[in-house]
Amino acid sequence: MIPRLGVEMEHFIIDRVSQRAVPYSGEKGVKEILYRLMARYPDAQILPDDDFFGFAVPDFTVTLEPAAQLEISIAPMVSIRQITDVYRSFLQQLDSVLAPFGYAALSVGCHPTASVAELEQIPKKRYDLMIAHFQKTGTGGMEMMRGSASLQVSIDYSSQDDFRRKLQAAYYYGPVLKLLCDNAPLQPGENPYTYLRRTDIWRRTDPARCGILPGVFSESYSFGDYADFLGHMPPIFLKKEGQAEPAGSRTVA
Repeated sequence: MIPRLGVEMEHFIIDRVSQRAVPYSGEKGVKEILYRLMARYPDAQILPDDDFFGFAVPDFTVTLEPAAQLEISIAPMVSIRQITDVYRSFLQQLDSVLAPFGYAALSVGCHPTASVAELEQIPKKRYDLMIAHFQKTGTGGMEMMRGSASLQVSIDYSSQDDFRRKLQAAYYYGPVLKLLCDNAPLQPGENPYTYLRRTDIWRRTDPARCGILPGVFSESYSFGDYADFLGHMPPIFLKKEGQAEPAGSRTVA
């Protein structure tokens, strides 16, 4: 099997002049942008949901994060060059849609001008349930969901040993990569010597879900260890008859 890579990249849609956030709803909102973007792909399929939050084509899926951060999830590819070609083509289409509105797609870790309270949350019930949960577990949940954006990488593994090595490497090299790629602008009045804002936000979000996996550096760490960790972690919500509802203390184990 040829190992593949997957990439997800989130973007804030902002007004070029004011740098203010473009909300999901209303005239010239992100919802309208999404419709116009989808119209450029004849084979696009709307993702089923209570409202319009995204579409899929063979090479990628476009969805929205809680405060209408626009995310492209590129299908698994065998090379970084392929991923780059797909992303550049997508970005050209997105920029062409945004230009007449005077908008831009911004790839930064945190919103440059807006507080999380100012950012409109899209009408998706699962996000309401997540906000309610994170308000009980820390102070960073709202910032993580509404005020931040990220680039995420998925990497194939071929065996349990390969899984262990790659997972441990991610923890070993993660701090260095985060420092090299840190691009979260500071809000007015913040300490100019603050680094890794997104790391700080995650640290304050939910200690049970964030941080270092228990036992991950063991030489015998296995699929079973990871499955056991996930199985005993209460999910934030569960689906019942197609609708999200609070999970309470229930687990999936």
